[in-house]
Amino acid sequence: MAGAFLAGLAATRLAFLAGAAALAGAAFFAGAETAVTSVSQARLFHMIQEGNKRARRINELRKDKEALIGSLLLGNSAVHILGSALAAGLAIKLWGEHGVFYASAVMTIIVVTFGEVLPKTYAILNSEAVTLRVSYVLWATCRLLQPFVKVVQWIDRPFLWMLGVRDGKDRSLVSAFDTIRGTIELHHHEGE
Repeated sequence: MAGAFLAGLAATRLAFLAGAAALAGAAFFAGAETAVTSVSQARLFHMIQEGNKRARRINELRKDKEALIGSLLLGNSAVHILGSALAAGLAIKLWGEHGVFYASAVMTIIVVTFGEVLPKTYAILNSEAVTLRVSYVLWATCRLLQPFVKVVQWIDRPFLWMLGVRDGKDRSLVSAFDTIRGTIELHHHEGE
């Protein structure tokens, strides 16, 4: 009897620790996404010119934005689902079928607060520092998830095509021109 209790307690602790790790993963992916997409390209370029290897890695990742965002979203979705499944399993064990409702309510509050809003707010306020801090882990994660991202992209392509979204390779020059023009117009407007 005591052995079964201890085994149940150990399983509960393990589920709790795995859920906490999933929440930490969600915070990482949410913060990394915000930081990497909001850091200034000009500042990143300057750091690369100074020989910053972390900035070079981030710049390399940003060259394929679709793959970068795909990796971040895939990782974030995986840890969200894992954390919620663990919480639901633990809640069912503790409170029966009603535990699913409790787990959903609690996980929504925890994930939104600590897995999304807090890390994204911190990352947007400290985008350069966060971007550099996560560079190596993010680079490795993108490489690890690359085959899965390619599958998701392959599945998404026909749907994007039906929505009128094309490859986008021909848009890079126009996009760069629009960015430069927009920056000049912004500085002109701010100077008035």
